[in-house]
Parts: sequence; C-alpha cells; structure tokens
Amino acid sequence: MPVKPRSQGTRCLKREANTALFLYSGSQDHFCRSDRRRSRWLDFAIEVGLAHGGYVAKGRKAEDGRIDEKYRLTELATNSYPERTKRNVRQSDGTIILSLNEKLSGGSALTLSYARHANKPVLHIHNSETGHDPLSHQVRRLKDFIESNAIEVLNLAGPRESNEPGVYRFTLQLLRRYSQQYRA
Repeated sequence: MPVKPRSQGTRCLKREANTALFLYSGSQDHFCRSDRRRSRWLDFAIEVGLAHGGYVAKGRKAEDGRIDEKYRLTELATNSYPERTKRNVRQSDGTIILSLNEKLSGGSALTLSYARHANKPVLHIHNSETGHDPLSHQVRRLKDFIESNAIEVLNLAGPRESNEPGVYRFTLQLLRRYSQQYRA
C-alpha cells in the first residue's frame, strides 16, 4: 500500500496551512496523442510538482495500450478495472469526479457508487453548469470539498476522453485555476 506522503520541500496544493494534497488516479482518464498515452490528472500533478500515485490494473493496461511509466502508479496483481477503482477509492480520503455531462455512466458511475458504499466523501463536478463564470464556482466547490472533508489524499476520477471529447481540457482548466488560486 502506498504511503500517504507528507510533502516536504515539494510544491503542493494546500487545503489548509501546512497540509499537503496528494493526488491519486487509476490513470484510465487518459487520451492518446501521437502514440503517447497521457493522464490529465497525473499530467497536472507533474506540471505543478505534486506528489501523485494510485493503483492500475495488471500490465498498466488502458483502453488504448500501456500506461506510461512516468506516472508513479502501483500495479495490481489483477487486470480488473473495478478492483483498481475500489482500491483507489478506499485508499484516498475522498474522490472528485470531473466530467462534461451531469449524468455519469460506466466507470465514473461505478466510482460514485463505490465511494458512497464505502462512506467516503465524493463530489461530482460537471461542465454543464451555466451562469456567470461557472469555472470559478466549480473551483470554489472543489476547494470547499477538500477543506470541509480534511482531504490529504484526493482520488481523481472521470470519463475517458474517448467517451467525452473535451473532458481533458476542462479538467486541466479547472485544476490549473484551483492551483493558481489556492497553491502555497
């Protein structure tokens, strides 16, 4: 089991003074660009210098091939995506699910179900909100969720880019804005 890191000397998002946020992902949120498989969650973590981790299915498998070794993920003995999802939910303090659509399906709906069943805090943020500056509202919801649940290890989940084209861009916009506003 990966240890919850206490980030010392590493840039990190803060939920409160002196408390680091560690990002978890099963990296199934990837997209493929020029035969290079990437994860929006983990790309963000690397971009801003956050500690990251999580569990992946045996063989680091993803729908379009093997998940890049640059991501610090623990490979499970099983190739079961549901087992990977359960493990990431259980090992985190809470889960956010980012999507373009209000209605979840597939693995994202399964993640929501697992989190509720395990009595873990879970928040679904979707890009179907309208109004004046919905991104700012979504960023505030993320901040409030992390702070009110004292989250140190945050599991990030959501649909694959192949199922919701544009979700990668939405996710990075939201996480970057969060980082700019609340990073130490």
